[in-house]
Amino acid sequence: MTGRDLAGGPVVELRHASVGYGDRPVVQDVSLLVRRGEVVAIVGPNGSGKTTVVRGVLGLAPVTAGEVLLFDVPAARFKERWRIGYVPQRHTVVGAVPSTVEEVVASGRLARRHWWAPAGEEDRRVVAQAIDVVGLADRHRAPVSTLSGGQQRRVLIARALASEPEVLVMDEPTAGVDAQNSEALTRTLARLVDDGLTLVVVTHDVAPLAPILTRVVAVADGRVVGDEPADVAMSARSALGVHVYGHPGHDPHHSAAGQDGGPDDPVRSPGSGWLGDPGLRGSRSTT
Repeated sequence: MTGRDLAGGPVVELRHASVGYGDRPVVQDVSLLVRRGEVVAIVGPNGSGKTTVVRGVLGLAPVTAGEVLLFDVPAARFKERWRIGYVPQRHTVVGAVPSTVEEVVASGRLARRHWWAPAGEEDRRVVAQAIDVVGLADRHRAPVSTLSGGQQRRVLIARALASEPEVLVMDEPTAGVDAQNSEALTRTLARLVDDGLTLVVVTHDVAPLAPILTRVVAVADGRVVGDEPADVAMSARSALGVHVYGHPGHDPHHSAAGQDGGPDDPVRSPGSGWLGDPGLRGSRSTT
């Protein structure tokens, strides 16, 4: 657990929220508060509903009961979409049209300006800074198809950072990434957290993120079943293990870690959500 000051105000809050698809709730009666400066891991077995929780926050799945607030504003009325960045569960950003690292990251600036407005000097500065933060400045003109899976994950992070968010939501950021790239990713996230970014991470494996975590929230069978400080959650005192390694539940919109093309992939999701289109439409992923 880090020594950061966690006295900040709420940035994401669910109050007895239920999230579902059609007429069937997947998660029910979830209450969760994330404060500014925290790094919160949401864990649980496949199908537990953890991805559906964040999809409800992002507006990618309907909240059928209760309430979701973003920066103390009801999510349906939240207009400052750039304040929350999103890194989806994907390994690649390879699309039908070849794109460079710089081009992909620049698409993240669209949340900050009108779609018809040309990029300006400030946009170019922020894009260059985001690429530098994730350690890819020397590859900024490289086609993303030439990068490793771990580097492509960092491109997705840079794209999210290009909107200059205050909160970054990540789905399985280390899935399918080798140990070296996983360590590089954690170092990148540590720098961002030190600069004041709040992180909410859906993950099967908290170990790579252990140096920066402040809390671990466990989800099982569509409900929050535990919430512990990170130092407790990763110790013998923790009561969360049974939920983290239990049997899959009933969340049809969560694919296995490292699996592509599940229904929770925003490329194939029909709605753009309260936070807008993640910018992945028309792309395809490879494993």
